[in-house]
Amino acid sequence: MTKKLDLKNPEPGIYTDVSFVDYINLNALSRSQIVKMRQSPKHFHWALTHPEEITQALLVGDATHARILEPSRYKSEYAQMPDFKTDPALMAMKSKDQDKPVHPNSTIYKEAVGQWQAAHLGSVALTADEAEAIDNYEDAIEADPMAHELLQTAKGGTELTIVYERFGIMLKTRLDRYIQFRGFNTIVDLKTTKSVFPPFFGKSVSDYAYDTQVAMYLQSMSFHQDVERRFLFVAVEKAAPFDVVIYEMEPEDIEVAAKQLDEWLLKYKECLSKNSWPGVGEGKILPVTMPSYRKG
Repeated sequence: MTKKLDLKNPEPGIYTDVSFVDYINLNALSRSQIVKMRQSPKHFHWALTHPEEITQALLVGDATHARILEPSRYKSEYAQMPDFKTDPALMAMKSKDQDKPVHPNSTIYKEAVGQWQAAHLGSVALTADEAEAIDNYEDAIEADPMAHELLQTAKGGTELTIVYERFGIMLKTRLDRYIQFRGFNTIVDLKTTKSVFPPFFGKSVSDYAYDTQVAMYLQSMSFHQDVERRFLFVAVEKAAPFDVVIYEMEPEDIEVAAKQLDEWLLKYKECLSKNSWPGVGEGKILPVTMPSYRKG
């Protein structure tokens, strides 16, 4: 595995110990950028020239992965901030309405937050609800024998950053786990979802282009190691009962996704060479596409 990663001019390799923030800032195309091509090159170019902001939602996603995959990192990088609005001690300090929550714009609230932040320098703050949800996911994974093995006990790599080249384009992936499982080199990816019911999760795979992710992750590893491997999703529900299901895509569906990925990459090269990024309509009048339930 490559030891040193140049964020601005990365070389193909398999990298360990790359932080979430460094991965976001790594100068290579990601799956989340490439899939914008399914809307249009114009949408893709906008995403490319307007880098993704690191939102609280992204940080909570990273915290979830850290809690389940790298508990020590979770403890060092994340901390649950108390709900100072309902803190009894702060409420008692109010001059009036002591039975009501402390307002976030009040001096005592701001001072309490400032003191907490000073005591947790370098930590990302999680709300009580966010931390509780993350704990529920971890409990669900640990209670499921196969999920527990795939994500926590099987020997292998965790949070691997892969840089590879295709059609002269530098690309990046970030594998949750890469392990040996039942005789196969296996990529494992954790997903939180509203429902693990097969039709719903299948729709999520399509809606969020997880199929492109599967194709790209397999492609990235094949660039470095030409061996047979499989890709497994560990899906955990976001609400009780926090059910867990292991999913694997059919080979023909992965093949379709891989072909679509290559088409998007070649389209990107064409647009780049012409410096032309057409939108959806490309100057044409398009027919309205009605949803299937409205058709006879």
